[in-house]
Amino acid sequence: MAASVPHDVLAGEEAVPGEGASPPSGGAPEVAPTTFGLSNRFEIHPDQPIPELDTLAAMAFAATDRRDPRASAFALVCHGPV
Repeated sequence: MAASVPHDVLAGEEAVPGEGASPPSGGAPEVAPTTFGLSNRFEIHPDQPIPELDTLAAMAFAATDRRDPRASAFALVCHGPV
């Protein structure tokens, strides 16, 4: 299952520098970042979907807790109007 997370979903958080960055110019297609930050605590990995945790309103993705990287975490990313 291929999925992408829109840039505006995570309230202005930036992608991790150096990962999935698009070239400055030249007409090359934009490449989606491989990790999104959320509240400077979590990293969401849109390239690692977890379909068994999807809901009707959201898709599940692997996540990393920056404060406790050993903890298991996942993110539900809503699609459509909330």
